[in-house]
Amino acid sequence: MTRTKTRRLRGTLILVPVGFLMGLLVWPIFEVILASLEDSAFSLDEAVRHYWTHPLYRTVVLNTLKIGLLTTTVTLFFAYPLAFLLVESSRYRRLLLVWIVLASMWLSVQIRSYSWIVLLQRTGPISKLLRAVGIVDADTSFLFSTEAVTVGMVHVLLPFAIMVIWSVSARNATKAKGLAMSLGANDFFYLLRVYAPSVTGAVLAAGLLVFLMSIGFYITPELLGGGRGDTMMMATLIDQQVNQLGDWGSGASLALILAVAVVTILVLGTWVLRKLGVVANAAKHIGD
Repeated sequence: MTRTKTRRLRGTLILVPVGFLMGLLVWPIFEVILASLEDSAFSLDEAVRHYWTHPLYRTVVLNTLKIGLLTTTVTLFFAYPLAFLLVESSRYRRLLLVWIVLASMWLSVQIRSYSWIVLLQRTGPISKLLRAVGIVDADTSFLFSTEAVTVGMVHVLLPFAIMVIWSVSARNATKAKGLAMSLGANDFFYLLRVYAPSVTGAVLAAGLLVFLMSIGFYITPELLGGGRGDTMMMATLIDQQVNQLGDWGSGASLALILAVAVVTILVLGTWVLRKLGVVANAAKHIGD
């Protein structure tokens, strides 16, 4: 087979899955844009101003950003040491920990959310334990609160953050530690001056991924937060507009605004990571 035929065959093999994925991604977004333009009484810029000035919509946007940032912070707080534990563990212990992380990732989001309902309800084991030690009273329930939503979302997103940080830090961690120790560094110095700077970009990338995923959550905030008050997020509001009120125009406009916000944050975040050299380093590792 000549080189030209090989290139054509390679291009064809790449074009088919790319075209399929583009159809799955672009076509629904195109339909949402059409629905927002045809069924809505506002243009996109008017819709943004209307939704921001309306108390309900403004509260939902702020709830989404607040819960997204809180979830991202807590997720990174736990993902960082757990990723370090994976790096420093022996081969078999690391394999066991990776399987635990992956098993949590593969478990249904709905099942995990229902599990937290059982744990956080007034008669659940967590409430009973806190009442037994006198921290909360008998009427306290953690369900339908921002804290419950955050806990459930952290449980879902934590494996993603762990894998992102670990995949970057695992490559050169052993070599870097051996080098640092040979130069007289102790464990604390290695963690603070060698390991931490080397995974800063990975932590930022994991934070960007977690934040973008969290602001589009629907099932967990709906089940653990009740979809109202301080726990109502954009996805819940879109669902109410479409399924309960039948206002497809408003729902499509809100979905389009959320999509534009996600793409904007993704582009800006990627630009920042590129400036920090994270994207270039990742591409270099893949090339190696």
